[in-house]
Amino acid sequence: AWFFKAASELLKARFRILEVDPEIWNKVMWCDFLRPIDSRVYEEAKDPVKVMKQLEDANDEYNLTHTAQMHLVFFSDCIGHISRLARIMRQPRGNALLVGVGGSGRSSCARLCACMSETAEFEIALTKGYGLDAFREDEKKFMVSAGSGSGKSSMFLFNDTQIINETFLEDVNNILNAGEVPNLFPSDEMDRVVNDTRPRAKDLGLSEAKDAVWALFV
Repeated sequence: AWFFKAASELLKARFRILEVDPEIWNKVMWCDFLRPIDSRVYEEAKDPVKVMKQLEDANDEYNLTHTAQMHLVFFSDCIGHISRLARIMRQPRGNALLVGVGGSGRSSCARLCACMSETAEFEIALTKGYGLDAFREDEKKFMVSAGSGSGKSSMFLFNDTQIINETFLEDVNNILNAGEVPNLFPSDEMDRVVNDTRPRAKDLGLSEAKDAVWALFV
């Protein structure tokens, strides 16, 4: 409410608009999931009924392809969060920190957005004895899936309850900042990744040298 009021005051002060209803911001939404995935554009969603129907259909599709069912209620705040998450997912190396109490739907909204954008989901599974070595093996699997070979749009979903070692956060921070974790891949695995990625570098007209291909993978 404070933000909407402040934005309205700035509009009046800077753009000489006499009066602005702060509630106008609740009616503005942009998204890219109103059309088939092969012809999507980022556009203003002017019909809230169409948006609601699209999300309900996406929820049904998710339930058809996943054993863990989701039954979401698409109220206005939820729709707004989904539109923002979908926008982040369409960006290269997009990432988000979702803040909220447990059970508020953070993971569910992220999973739905991944389904709508045909993005693969990846999440660690904590088991007895799970530690840094197991986490780094999972990191390698995720990074190879996302960057090696033809590359596949992937979402790494990481919950705060899964942070059993602070080094987990350091690794995630390295991936967000640099795209890799130092010394994560031993030389033989790095060579395998480079060989799998080299055809994509060739198709893109890029250098096929080892360092260049690794940079493409990262």
